Amino acid sequence: RVEKMKVSNGEVSVPIPETPPNTSNQALDAAAATNASNLAQMRKEIAELEAQVMKGGSRPQVSVLSWDLSEMSATAQFAICAGGVLVCYLSTGVLQEGLIRIDLDNELAWYLTLCQFLAYFSFAGVQRLSRGAERRKTPFSYYALLGLLQVVTMGLSNLSVQVLNYPTQILFKSAKPVPTMLFGVAYHRRRYSPSDLLAGVLMVVGMFVYCVADAANFSHFNPRGIVWVVTAIVADAISGAVQEKVSAQHKAPPDEVVFFTHLTGIVYLLVICVGTKEMGEGATFTLEKPHVFAKIVAYSLAGYLGASFLKALLKSSGALATLATTTTRKVAALGLSAAVYPKPFGAPYIGGAVAFFAGVLLHSSAVKVRLRALAGGNTLMARLLQAEPRRRRAVKQ
Repeated sequence: RVEKMKVSNGEVSVPIPETPPNTSNQALDAAAATNASNLAQMRKEIAELEAQVMKGGSRPQVSVLSWDLSEMSATAQFAICAGGVLVCYLSTGVLQEGLIRIDLDNELAWYLTLCQFLAYFSFAGVQRLSRGAERRKTPFSYYALLGLLQVVTMGLSNLSVQVLNYPTQILFKSAKPVPTMLFGVAYHRRRYSPSDLLAGVLMVVGMFVYCVADAANFSHFNPRGIVWVVTAIVADAISGAVQEKVSAQHKAPPDEVVFFTHLTGIVYLLVICVGTKEMGEGATFTLEKPHVFAKIVAYSLAGYLGASFLKALLKSSGALATLATTTTRKVAALGLSAAVYPKPFGAPYIGGAVAFFAGVLLHSSAVKVRLRALAGGNTLMARLLQAEPRRRRAVKQ
């Protein structure tokens, strides 16, 4: 049998186990007590879930650095955060390509990475001081690992720009679903839908076409760049998993994670730069050309702000809106790179880009379907999700 319970947006049917016939009075009393206890617990959980959605004060705390966006409408939050992501990351791409290709003449990639880490460390330090620095919440060993992973991610990404066409690097860095699916099949024995598999194939085809075109048209092309950028992607994925663990287990604020991660990374990079002799060459170069140093600071600041806007966008608008924004940014980055720094861009590049982004869009659609199915599979959660727009309108009024 079932018992119907009233909630604010309808009724929820709760199954009540049938008591078998011909049981003793003691068994009947025990079953009734168990059912009553389970029913009371379900009612309590439902009330808590409803309260989280319907209470006006339950809106997530959304901020970019010290700028609090929590009291703004959902539309305003999305416009500010998505616009910040696009402006900051497009600026980062233009500055990175110009610095490495033109200003640094395809050299000093590790020195540029060291400057980035020093800037991120400084920005996070100022942010910590502005809100009142607290004691470190996470064991330092986590930050030693995160620092190493970030050095690999950012350092190899900068190195790859020296020997890969910049749009090719964008495509490789955008292909995270491919290694994720390969890892899922090999390690978890996971099965993917035909649309997921087709999306992966289209991305691989697009990247292959771009690499073939680069080998024929790009004078600096070197296959090592592919190894570097793939390694950077893997390190970035591992870094993200470690950061999630740090945030979940130790409740470390984002500025603490950035501060200590880049502090340990600076130590690694000092060793690398001294070993490669880029330390002296880079310092001399930036002293002789202060405008290049100013561009490095601007490049680092744009990246730091972009990460802050991206976190706020994910928190305020959810995964699907964030995915759509980052996909738009990648497409725009390809066009902006071709416009600012003219390069060979024939039919193979266009065909490769079309195949790749068709795969990205197909993957995004598959993710959207899975999320909707997940919400729809839980009747209570679906109703609560439907109540959210009404709650936002009520709060606004």
